[in-house]
Amino acid sequence: MFGDVARKVLAQLTGPGGGERNWQKLKYVWDGKRHSLAPEKAEKEVRIYEGHVREMAQLSTDPLEMPLRRLWTQEEVTFDMGLGEYGITLDMDTTGMVVFKCYEEDWEKEARTKKLAINEFRLFQKYTGVKFFDEDENQVYEICATNLEWQKKIGKDATTPCYVVLAKPVSEEDDDEEEKEEVEYEPYRINDVLYDMIRDSRSEHPEDLQIEEK
Repeated sequence: MFGDVARKVLAQLTGPGGGERNWQKLKYVWDGKRHSLAPEKAEKEVRIYEGHVREMAQLSTDPLEMPLRRLWTQEEVTFDMGLGEYGITLDMDTTGMVVFKCYEEDWEKEARTKKLAINEFRLFQKYTGVKFFDEDENQVYEICATNLEWQKKIGKDATTPCYVVLAKPVSEEDDDEEEKEEVEYEPYRINDVLYDMIRDSRSEHPEDLQIEEK
């Protein structure tokens, strides 16, 4: 709880940047060519322009669409507040089940087929680290935790171009650095076949992962 409070408090702006940005917006709509613009109309246009800017900025501040480098880590949220010196112990670990929606959500079809950083991030955020069992290979795979891959158009295949997940086989030697370097990631399309493999009881999902059906 305290970590969340500190995050919100420290995120507040304390400098003159807000006022400077307001003047910047005013200069944008009230330039030399529009010097006769009435103050009331100028204020109205500034508010409209500011709303547009805020909407565009939402793409980079919404947690669902925020670049990975800007997300708070668990370590940052659960920092040591030094309360142990007073005999106070706080359990700040997150609890509860992680729900994986094992079906194509409404936003996914467009996200899969349009090559945009925002789409890649949203897909990555959903599928990263998920395991599935490939019966053809008789092997459990884990989806790559670093990035997706963009598959170019293939002939008359209407399902391409699209984003595909990259997966590596799960083995006991995963802790061996040399083995990690030799592993080649395999591309898998995001479709019903992948969802069936994720549902497979042999996929070795962690206990706190709940598979949700449509």
